[in-house]
Amino acid sequence: MLDMRFEDFAYFPALRARQAEMRALTEMDDERLDQILPMMTLGGWVPAQETRRAVDRIGDLMRGRPYLLNVGSPHQPAGDSVAPLFDPAQAFLAWRSFVGDLEGAIPVMQFETRGDRRALVRQAVLVERVLGRLAFRVRHPETEIEQVLGALHALDDTDNAVVYLDCGYLRGALFESWRVLTQALIRLRMAYPDLIVVMLGTSFPASVQQFSLSALGPMGAMGTMGTMGTGGAQRGVLEIQERSLHARLGGNALVAYGDYGALHPQPRPTADGSDWTARIDYPKETSWVFHRRLNDQSRAGYAMVASALMASEPGMGELDCWGERMIVEAAQGEVFARGPAAWLAVRINIHLARQVELSMRPSPARIIGGRGQEPLEWHECGVEDLLEA
Repeated sequence: MLDMRFEDFAYFPALRARQAEMRALTEMDDERLDQILPMMTLGGWVPAQETRRAVDRIGDLMRGRPYLLNVGSPHQPAGDSVAPLFDPAQAFLAWRSFVGDLEGAIPVMQFETRGDRRALVRQAVLVERVLGRLAFRVRHPETEIEQVLGALHALDDTDNAVVYLDCGYLRGALFESWRVLTQALIRLRMAYPDLIVVMLGTSFPASVQQFSLSALGPMGAMGTMGTMGTGGAQRGVLEIQERSLHARLGGNALVAYGDYGALHPQPRPTADGSDWTARIDYPKETSWVFHRRLNDQSRAGYAMVASALMASEPGMGELDCWGERMIVEAAQGEVFARGPAAWLAVRINIHLARQVELSMRPSPARIIGGRGQEPLEWHECGVEDLLEA
C-alpha cells in the first residue's frame, strides 16, 4: 500500500496522458513536483498498443511519486485496450486489477452508468482494502454526491480518499459553477469535516481568437515583432477564472485547488497539421497572456513572438522553470521547436509551476462572518464558515 497523505500535496491538476502534458511534467523540477498530485487520464488519444507504455511512462516521469490514474468516461472515444477497463463486472475488476499492477498509481473510481449505486460502494471498499488509497471525480454533483457519500461511509478511513468536485468548463458559467460546487461542498463537509476535497475546473477556451486585444499590421505598436508579411501580430489576455472560483469558494481554507493544466476540456489534437500559426502562451498567476503571428509557421516567427513576450513581461525568467527558459532562448534566436504540440508543453509547464507556487502559499487572512482571523488550512474550517463565505 502507498505510504502517503493527500493533505501533504498543494496542487491537484487533472491532465491527459498525452505527449504535451507528459513533457510538461517530465521537465518539472523535483521540489515543485513533490507538491503536485496529478490526475492522469487515459483515453482515445492513447493508441491501443501504447496504453501500457503510456502508464509506464507516467510512472517514470513521476520518479517514484504517487499519482492518480483515471480511465476517463465510457461515453468518450477509447482505444481498444482502454475500453475493457470500463467493464463494471465484479465491481470493475478489470480496472482494479489494471491499476493494482502499477507502482504509485491511485485509481479514480468509476460510476456505474446503469444506476447501480451499490457498485461504487463495492468498488471503493475493495480498492481501499487492496491498494489503500482512492479518489472520486464528481462531474455531476447534483446526482453523484449521494453515491459518493455512501461509498465514503463504507470506507475504513476517509483519510484514504480524496474527492474532486469537477465543474468542467466554467467560462461564462462562473456563478452556476459556484452554486453547484458550494452545495456539494456543504454536503461533504457536513458529513466529513476533515475530508480532502478538491475544486476542479478550467476556463481555457478552445480558441483564443475572440480574446485578442490587438491585430497589428507590419511594424505596428508591437514593433518588436518585426515585419508581419501578409498577416499581423496579435496578443491577448485571458482571466484564469478557476482561480476566481476557488477564491469565491473560500480558497485553501475550505477546499484544495485543482485545474485542467491550462487546457480546454476537449483540446484539439496535438498533432501538428497545417492549420496553425506561431503562438506562445505565457501563464501568470491569475491570467494567461498570448502572442502570435498570423500566417507564420517559421522559427523566425516564433523568435519574434518570444521577443514580444519578453518585452511585455519584464518578469520573464524569474519563475525559473523549463517553459520560461524555452521562451527566453527562443527570443535569443534558439527556437527549440515549431508547431503547437511543443509549445503546448511549454504553456502547461509554466502553468503548473506557477499554480503550485501559488497553491503553496498560506491562504490570505479573510473576514468570515464579520470576524477577523489568521489564515487557516481548509481542514480547520467548519461548515458554518462555508455557509458564510
